[in-house]
Amino acid sequence: MLRTTEFALRQALANIRRHSLMSFAATSTVALALCIVGAAGLILLNVNLWTRRVVGEAEIYVYADRGLSRADALALQHKINSLPQVAQTDFVPREEAYNQLQASLRRSLRGLPNPLPDAIHVRTRDASQVAQVAAIVRKWPQVERVVHAEQTIKMLLTVRHIVSVGSVVASVLLLLAAMLIVHNTIRLTLIARRREIGIMQLVGATPSFVAAPFLLEGAFHGAVGAVIALLLLAPGYIYAHRVFTRSLSFFPLAPPGVVVDCGALLVLGGLAMSCLATVVSLARFMRRYHPA
Repeated sequence: MLRTTEFALRQALANIRRHSLMSFAATSTVALALCIVGAAGLILLNVNLWTRRVVGEAEIYVYADRGLSRADALALQHKINSLPQVAQTDFVPREEAYNQLQASLRRSLRGLPNPLPDAIHVRTRDASQVAQVAAIVRKWPQVERVVHAEQTIKMLLTVRHIVSVGSVVASVLLLLAAMLIVHNTIRLTLIARRREIGIMQLVGATPSFVAAPFLLEGAFHGAVGAVIALLLLAPGYIYAHRVFTRSLSFFPLAPPGVVVDCGALLVLGGLAMSCLATVVSLARFMRRYHPA
């Protein structure tokens, strides 16, 4: 077992040296693909984080009828709170709203009548339920007016969907391109050594013995490419996090530690992608050049 492993390692290193240009092309393509896939994943993660935060802060503002007493307005809050779609409600007395208005205007309105009604801020369990709850509450006679940012929420959800779909499609295409490069690299190596492999099969070498060096070579391309991609992504994301935290605090980014999780996924993805491409190459070669 030890000698077989040693032989496979020696052959894999010899193949990489012998076909250094193709090995460089395969490794750099894997690195570029994984770098773009990792960047797309980080962008998607932060877009989801931002949209969840903005949409989560979206509220429905329900203004009670001005003729309602305070007890009736509180009863209206309780009625809204009993809806299954509602997660939380906050009662804003008309006096508090009047004080907030004076503070925003930076002038005293003393002596003027308070035209504001009691208000109830409503937060739904899910952003998609905002329009539904607003439509229900708007029909109640105790309600004077309902205000909510339906169009803004729809736009944010649409943007999140487009970014998600676009990132997935781009990632799949890039990974397929990287797999094709690795597949061609291994295939050319196999064709160049077909006579040697045929002799090994004739003297009784098992398929696993023949395939081991090439699997190690494919794993090398995937692992090194993933490490290069991580070394490019990590400093870039840390710098972007610093800039956004300092200049664009309203657009929060996930903490830099997320790159560690991303790096682990990149390494596993690079290994899986390269090994799968190698297995496909080996299977096609063995069928075509199997000795009689």
